[in-house]
Amino acid sequence: MKSRIIIIFLFSSSIWCLLLVRAFVIQVLPNDKLTQRQQKLFQTQIQVQGRRGTIYDRNGEELAISVSAYSIFADPTLIKKPKEVAQVLSQELKVNYSEILNKLLINQTLNKLSNITSNQNNKQKDKKFVWLKRRVDTEKIDKIKKLKFAGIGFIEEPKRIYLSDDLFAPIIGTTNQEGLGAEGVEKQFDSILKPNTEKVTVKRDARGRPLQVNGLLVTESHDGQDLYLSLDREIQFRLNKELKNTIESHEADSAYGVVLDAQTSEVVAMTAVSRDFAQKAFSEIENPYRNKSLIESFEPGSTLKTFVIAEAIARAQIQANTRIFCENGKMRVGKNTIREADSHHQFTYLSTSEILSLSSNIGAAKIGFQLGAENLREALLKFGFGLKTGIELPGESSGILQNLPWSKHLLSNISFGHGVSTTPLQIANAYASIANGGLLKRPTVIKNGNSIEKIPWWNSIINKKNKSELVKRVLTPEQANVIKLMLMGVTAPGGTGVNARVSGYIVAGKTGTAQKVNPNGLGYVKGAYISSFAGFIPADNPRYVIYVAVDTPKKDYYGSQVAAPLFANVSTFLMQKEGIVPTVLHENAFNISSTFPNDLKNENKINSENKEQLINEQSNLDLNIQEITTDEDLVPDLRNLNLREVQLEIGRLKDSKNLDLKIIGNGNMVEEMDPQPNQPWPKKDRKVKIKMR
Repeated sequence: MKSRIIIIFLFSSSIWCLLLVRAFVIQVLPNDKLTQRQQKLFQTQIQVQGRRGTIYDRNGEELAISVSAYSIFADPTLIKKPKEVAQVLSQELKVNYSEILNKLLINQTLNKLSNITSNQNNKQKDKKFVWLKRRVDTEKIDKIKKLKFAGIGFIEEPKRIYLSDDLFAPIIGTTNQEGLGAEGVEKQFDSILKPNTEKVTVKRDARGRPLQVNGLLVTESHDGQDLYLSLDREIQFRLNKELKNTIESHEADSAYGVVLDAQTSEVVAMTAVSRDFAQKAFSEIENPYRNKSLIESFEPGSTLKTFVIAEAIARAQIQANTRIFCENGKMRVGKNTIREADSHHQFTYLSTSEILSLSSNIGAAKIGFQLGAENLREALLKFGFGLKTGIELPGESSGILQNLPWSKHLLSNISFGHGVSTTPLQIANAYASIANGGLLKRPTVIKNGNSIEKIPWWNSIINKKNKSELVKRVLTPEQANVIKLMLMGVTAPGGTGVNARVSGYIVAGKTGTAQKVNPNGLGYVKGAYISSFAGFIPADNPRYVIYVAVDTPKKDYYGSQVAAPLFANVSTFLMQKEGIVPTVLHENAFNISSTFPNDLKNENKINSENKEQLINEQSNLDLNIQEITTDEDLVPDLRNLNLREVQLEIGRLKDSKNLDLKIIGNGNMVEEMDPQPNQPWPKKDRKVKIKMR
């Protein structure tokens, strides 16, 4: 009996020892399988976003920030009256009733699907977590909390707020429901701005119900990096305002504006305003994130003549004072006739500078003929036309630059800005290459000095110092200075851009007036024009490049009447805002002899009368372009003229009857001449030999 008791005791003790050992193993020693099972039964994880990086303008003004908001979720297994709950929440959250109800009844739907398949393996466990709405305002959350619905919980998540939607929406863009970049800068720099995704653990009780403290879950996470843009909120506001004013005063359909830093090609302001956009609230605008200054392209008109002339000067085919016969305002090209924009213009001989300042279509076409289609197309590509600029914004258009071969008529049209389409940003950036001394740079919306660590793999533009990237040198500094001087002549009295002058400052630029291409078919819209002006200020030390264009103005339509005053208004504000001291010109304020090539230094003599013209009552450069022409006491420049033009050029000389002209060769154009042009006549006689090609 006693031995039996001992055996039973030992057996029981052994059992208890084994249980204790097992309990020790389970409770004390780590066990991955048990840990995973515990987590599966008693807790679940959901992903939430931390605070997104703030976007600032160049002066540190906030443009996009993240503020506290709350996201609402539900455990469908705990909702006793789903229809009643869905009805209340749909009204408070402004969400479709059926959408919320379907989420609350998701388990019933899944079970029905499982029963239809009649396969036990397909049966799913009840879902215990569904999002109802992300990033809800605090006021609505407080109302829903007071209802004390079982199974409804809240998680704090940042909400994106845009402080100037109507000004910057096309550039900054927006985020989606998941807090990720969907448009504009938000999309392109999402890897920099977005925070690390955090997993929030929601604990459950023994029945699998979520344990909450007052229905609220709070998480802390690592924020995204801040980003400083090159934009200036104040300048953007003023540019936007001036575009709206011009639309109203000229009854236009829309207007575009781009302001660049002349030295770095940083975008300081960029906007496009339509009549509908100006009259509607932001929430009523269809697709407000469409950046028209990047996406839409149109024929640039005479603003393109600058680059045709620049290329001809760069190739030494013409000079600033080269005289070209402009056919009295009408020229046949094949079966077509080329005319000046203004039918009253019946130009005879114009210098290259005059062709630009008076905006002669025929003069530009002749320069285009001299360049040839292949060289002109190569030049336009060099200045960035027909190519995307590479700015860090999505959706950019490359414009249209047709492939070769070009007909002679197309070549003439492209020479004065038709038959080719460009975006506002392309035009502005091309003018920046002249303003900064001949360097075409890639435009950017990122301010110099950003400290960016997360560099997207595609972004070769930005580095930690974010120095503006040099694309290529398109002109030598000397050539760029020649074009600068010629563009100053455009805004001098008598030039087409005189209305772009700003009191106290030197202005350089070019007007443009182009027929509007019919978007629904071939040809042009009758009576519709794009009026534009491109230029930079102060021209003697460029700070800003400004391009403005007005689409289909009803009152006036020439660029000189519509766009030039708009340019002047924007420029005046910029000079006042930046506190740039007005230019006080004096005798050596602008050294023309150092601006032109060496062979022009002796021929472009500015007498005391000319110097006085440089100091006008507006302190602007009042340069009479007609005086930058060949002096009659010098040998005329007959190069690149045909025989008819040679005869007309000689005929205008005072002593033409005594001139002995000898022609060598059977070509149509003068290739060489002796004596060299622009030199004093020999004292003995006036003999000229010309070699034709």
